[in-house]
Amino acid sequence: TGFGIDDLDHEEIRRTILQGANANRFSQKALSEPIPEILHRLKLMKDGLLKNAALVLFAKDAEDDYPQFYIRMARFEGLTKTGSFIDNQTFHGNAFRILERANEFVRRHLPISSVYQENKLERIDTPALPMVAIREALINAISHRDYSKRNSSIALAIYDDRLEIWNPGKLPAELTIPDLAQTHNSVPRN
Repeated sequence: TGFGIDDLDHEEIRRTILQGANANRFSQKALSEPIPEILHRLKLMKDGLLKNAALVLFAKDAEDDYPQFYIRMARFEGLTKTGSFIDNQTFHGNAFRILERANEFVRRHLPISSVYQENKLERIDTPALPMVAIREALINAISHRDYSKRNSSIALAIYDDRLEIWNPGKLPAELTIPDLAQTHNSVPRN
């Protein structure tokens, strides 16, 4: 309660629907639907009220009411958190904005190797870690964090030898830490 459709980023909603339509996940008809219909279709609204997930995904500004829509990002010098910061940023926003800011931060600080191939003028840059894997880890951190914990945030830390992503939450009861090191069933939390 206390939030309505005007509190959502309509451009982001339309962009999401356009991407879904382009990927054949939504019909082209969805592009012209009013925002309330879209939210009902996505099960983000019920009986005229927004669900919390609608705010997680599309809130324009909910910092006072939802302090957990937050990410801390740091690039440390060395291998531990006791080293100096090369960069330290925080960002508050909806899931799409957090993902975008985290991606920018990683691209800015992840080491890149560059090579030239014979007969090509363009340099080929390769990040130290695959960006698709980092994107997946960030999406998982945002999607599966425990949003009931209002005083915690997602954390992204880049060290000289690794990248760490942390989110508040627990593994589902069916999984243990050792299970994660081997093939295991997917057990979605949310």
